[in-house]
Amino acid sequence: MTENKLVPKRRFKEFKSADVWEHRKLGEEFTFFSGLTYSPDDIREKGTLVLRSSNVQNSEIVDADNVYVEKLVANSKNVEVGDIIVVVRNGSRNLIGKHAQIKENMPDTVIGAFMTGVNYKVPQFGNALLGTSTFEKEIAKNLGATINQITTGMFKQMIFKFPKNESEQIKIGKFFDRLDNTIAFHQRKLEKMKSLKIAYLSEMFPAEGEKKPKRRFKEFTDDWELHKLGELGEVTTGKAFSSTDFDENGKYLVITNKNISDSSRSQNTVTDRINTCDDKLISKYNLSGDNVLVTMDGVNLGKTAKYSNNKALLAQRVGRIQSNQLDFIYQLTTNPTFLSVMRTLSVGNAIKHISLRQISDYTCLVPNNKEEQDSIGTFFKQLDDTIAFHQRKLEKLQNLKKAYLNEMFV
Repeated sequence: MTENKLVPKRRFKEFKSADVWEHRKLGEEFTFFSGLTYSPDDIREKGTLVLRSSNVQNSEIVDADNVYVEKLVANSKNVEVGDIIVVVRNGSRNLIGKHAQIKENMPDTVIGAFMTGVNYKVPQFGNALLGTSTFEKEIAKNLGATINQITTGMFKQMIFKFPKNESEQIKIGKFFDRLDNTIAFHQRKLEKMKSLKIAYLSEMFPAEGEKKPKRRFKEFTDDWELHKLGELGEVTTGKAFSSTDFDENGKYLVITNKNISDSSRSQNTVTDRINTCDDKLISKYNLSGDNVLVTMDGVNLGKTAKYSNNKALLAQRVGRIQSNQLDFIYQLTTNPTFLSVMRTLSVGNAIKHISLRQISDYTCLVPNNKEEQDSIGTFFKQLDDTIAFHQRKLEKLQNLKKAYLNEMFV
C-alpha cells in the first residue's frame, strides 16, 4: 500500500517497472536566489527590468505593468534560462505560489523582492512540480495568519516526491513544457481576438463628437442618431427572491449579479436554484429567448452578458434587455463607454447601484437603418462566437493540464 502511494497513476511505459518515487526536501534539490529591493527613487523609464507578480500570468512571463530601475542599483542575480520565478509575498493570498519558467534569454532582468528564484537540474520538471496540488497544499500549510508570504526557509522545508530516475524527470518535464507552450499559444490567440474586438468596437461605433463611425459597411452612409436604450428594447429586472425560496435540488436556476462577471458571457457556475409551480412567476421571470443582462450593483456593476435558458429565472438587481435587435444592443452595452457611464451614474456608499431608469435613459448614437444594425450585430456575434470557441479550447487545455498533473505526479 505504501509503495503504491509512491507511484503515479499515469506513467510513461518505459518507466512502468522503474523504482518508486522518493520523498525529498526542496532545499536539498533546488537552489534559491532572492529578489531586488529597490525604492521608488530608483525607478526609471528604461534600465533593468524588475519582474514582479504582474509579469507572471498563466504560467508565462509577460509584459504587464513593467517596472525598470537604474542599472547601478540592480545588484541581484540576472535571471537565466531555466530559472523558475515564484511569487512569495503579495497582498492577495491567491497569488502566492504563482510561478513561471524563464524560457529565453532576458538580459538586464532581475526579480523583485516579493519574488523568489529557484533552479533545478531538470528545470521543466521543477516548473511542473510547482504546478501540482501538493505545492498548493504546502503553501496553505506555511502561509502566515496575517502576512501573505512564504519565506525561503519555509520553501526549503517543503517535501515533494521525485522520481529516482532523472530520465523520467526529463520526460515528464518535456511533456508539460510542450503542453504549457500549447496553452500559451491559445492564450495569445484569445487575447489577440479580444484586442481585435476592442479595436472594431472603437471603429465601428462613432467616436465622441462624431455622427458616423470610422469603419462601416460600404452600403450605409447616413448619419447615426441619438436614441435612448429604452427606445431600442424593453428594460426590466427580476424577482426579489427570499433566501428561504432557494433549494439546492430546485428545478430552476436563479441568475443573480454574481453570475455576471465577464462581459462576454454569463458564468458557468451557478449556485442558487429554486422550485416553483407558479406559472405567472415562471412566465414573467423565465430567461428563455435572447436576453442581455446588466449587473445593477456590487463590484461588477455595469457588466453585461448575453444569456438564454428556459430553466432559469431572473433575480432582482439584474437588468434585463429584450429586443428584436439584441445582437446590436449587446455590442452597445459591451462597449466600454456604457460601463463607464453606468459607474459614473451609480449611487450608494457601501454598495454602489444603478436603476432601471438609468439603464433605459442611457443615450447613444444608433443607425436608423435596421439593416445596418443587423449587419453590425451579426458581425460582432461571429467575432464573439470565435472568441468563445478559443476560450473553451483554452479552458479544455487548462483542465487537461490539471488532470495530467494530478495523475503524473505522486
